[in-house]
Amino acid sequence: MSEPDDTIIADTTLSPSPPGKIPWNPKVFIVMSILFSFGASGILAGINWRRLGKPALTWPTIIFSQSGLIVFIIILSFLPPNLNETIARLVGYGINIAIGRWLAGWQESAYKEWTSQYGEPKPGKAGFLIPLVSGIASIALVLLLSFGIDYWFISGPVNAGISHFNKALELQQQNRLDKAIEEYTKAIEINPELSEAYYNRAHIHFEQNKYDRAINDITEYINRNPEDADGYFQRGILYKNTGSHEKAVADLEKAIASGLDSDLEQQAKALLKDDSEYFTKAMEHFNNGEFKEAIAGLTKAIEINPDDAINYLLRGTCYYTLRELDNAIADLTQAIKLNPAYYEAYHNRSMVYSSKEEYDKALEDINKAISLQSTDPMLYHARGMIYGNMKKYDKALENFNKALQIAPDRDGVLFSRGLLYYEMKMMEKAKIDIRKAIVLNPENLTFLNETKKRFPEFDLELE
Repeated sequence: MSEPDDTIIADTTLSPSPPGKIPWNPKVFIVMSILFSFGASGILAGINWRRLGKPALTWPTIIFSQSGLIVFIIILSFLPPNLNETIARLVGYGINIAIGRWLAGWQESAYKEWTSQYGEPKPGKAGFLIPLVSGIASIALVLLLSFGIDYWFISGPVNAGISHFNKALELQQQNRLDKAIEEYTKAIEINPELSEAYYNRAHIHFEQNKYDRAINDITEYINRNPEDADGYFQRGILYKNTGSHEKAVADLEKAIASGLDSDLEQQAKALLKDDSEYFTKAMEHFNNGEFKEAIAGLTKAIEINPDDAINYLLRGTCYYTLRELDNAIADLTQAIKLNPAYYEAYHNRSMVYSSKEEYDKALEDINKAISLQSTDPMLYHARGMIYGNMKKYDKALENFNKALQIAPDRDGVLFSRGLLYYEMKMMEKAKIDIRKAIVLNPENLTFLNETKKRFPEFDLELE
């Protein structure tokens, strides 16, 4: 019998054959994300779960990745147009690569488990057709969404807005201004970024003496074109017409600094020179109670610029303070002629008429002021005083109440209402209002002195 052969025989046992199709190495997801998008990587990763023996993860992965891609495209579509394109591209590539790496990392352990059991597949063994189709499908989805979003939310509305804008231009040229405003408004509703619509609508409002609306529109234009000098110039003129001196100066200076063209720059400098040399000095005199000196400065300003309503308003107020009532009415009337929406001019003229005991005219002016500015408690206080002088106490009380509804702690209104309650024989209410007025402004001796002068019997109760 021969001896047993001690030669060691090598183990040539082969790895078992995989039960299904060969999976892709998850590292390919990074490449897919770079070449196509993470949407393509998501489709391939979902299919790969099935090949790795985990089919339950197939559809969740595909749905999750495609939903993420849709959100990603929507966000990109609505990025600000002035965003740096290079930075946007780098961020986009970074997000795609990051998600591709995440998908690869998610499948890494499952892929290692598969290769430990069935061995590392040869490169390309899993096939190229499905990755290619996934990539094409992903690109198709990106293009379809991009064009769809652009059509429905960007280019489409822009084109529709331009159609209304062009129609508004025609109407404006035909001097059909109200219809033009309607079309500009439609253009803005469709495309709020159509800045020229705000600009043109502001000009119509200016022509119609609707200065507050014009300022709102030109401000919207400036917000969308912060470097456009003309916007600041136009708003500076509007502010000047409404008596907002400091805002007018700021805008005119900004217009010049922003590169206003030569003709408009000369106009802006002339306006600024007018204000800086005469108006400002007049205001200093006005604030110091030097009304004759203020009148002299304002008269010089009017000689240089006879179309500036605020100069007439202030000079008229100076005349009123000096009791030159006819001169005051003349100036305030001119201010209203230059700016029919100047509610302060109507208010001040009503005070002059009231001083002349022309209460019907005073009431007409204060009603006009309130129609132009319905939220100023001072106007309701003034109207209450007029009604009080006319002995129409119920209407006076109604207006004082309205003023206090807007501004509950206006000491002057409280004092006026207290005096009115006294005239109406409502003594307890009168005491409450007068006391409160004095508490709110204890340094105003006029309240206490006027009360003692008119109603000596209040002395002990006030003290």
